[in-house]
Amino acid sequence: MEINRDKLNQLAAMDDASLRALIKSVVLQAGGSSFQAELAAANTKKIKSKLTTASPEEIEKLVNLVGRDKAESIMKGLDLKE
Repeated sequence: MEINRDKLNQLAAMDDASLRALIKSVVLQAGGSSFQAELAAANTKKIKSKLTTASPEEIEKLVNLVGRDKAESIMKGLDLKE
């Protein structure tokens, strides 16, 4: 599964509560603590801005940081439209 602009835009279009819950889940799946999950999900406005403005290089850097297999598994779990 390719992580592309359309999928990031779908994430950015989520309501704040859903996006917060999703971010917390992703952080926990990636091995973060509950505190890290809360911190990561604190500013949905900033997250939505980053999702819609991230360059392909920034996306690739994030995928490499998390690991391609884990990033693809998370994206599949999001149930986003192809």
